[in-house]
Amino acid sequence: MNPTDLGRDLTIAETSAALNVTNPTIYKMIARGDLDSYTVGRARRITQESIQRLRSGQPAPKRGVR
Repeated sequence: MNPTDLGRDLTIAETSAALNVTNPTIYKMIARGDLDSYTVGRARRITQESIQRLRSGQPAPKRGVR
C-alpha cells in the first residue's frame, strides 16, 4: 500500500519512502518551503496536500515576505 493512500499526514520516513528520497532531503524540502509540515510532540508530520502538490508539479504557495 502506498503511504499517501492512508488518508493522513505522513512522518518524515513515510514521506521519504513515498517520494523515493532520503530523510535529509525531506528536511531540506521543508526548509525550502516545498513541503508543509507541523510537529506533534517531538514528531514531524508532512501534510498530504503538500505531497500531492509536489507530485503534480504545482509550485509551493508563497510565504510571507520578510
